[in-house]
Amino acid sequence: MGIRGIVRIDYNRCNGCKRCVELCPVHALEVVDGLPRPINSKCIACFGCVVVCPSNAITVEIDKSSYSVIHVEIYRDRQATLNSIVYTYRVQERQPSSQGQSG
Repeated sequence: MGIRGIVRIDYNRCNGCKRCVELCPVHALEVVDGLPRPINSKCIACFGCVVVCPSNAITVEIDKSSYSVIHVEIYRDRQATLNSIVYTYRVQERQPSSQGQSG
């Protein structure tokens, strides 16, 4: 099933430009009353919506039930546009615990 994201939108910051809706490759955002609304069951945590949002109104949290995650980093190009997005993120899988093992 892969990594799932939980999208949160700060509607006090959102300007309603809909760039996030246009960009989302899995249609995890829809427009309701002129504003984007997340459909978290579809989100694949690509962070594209975070990168393209000019108002910094969107955050994505990794759904911990979909993957063991200990660290996520996003580097964002503040000059990014809908047609020119540059971002990198890194997800590390949690390593098995070594408790109870003798050495």
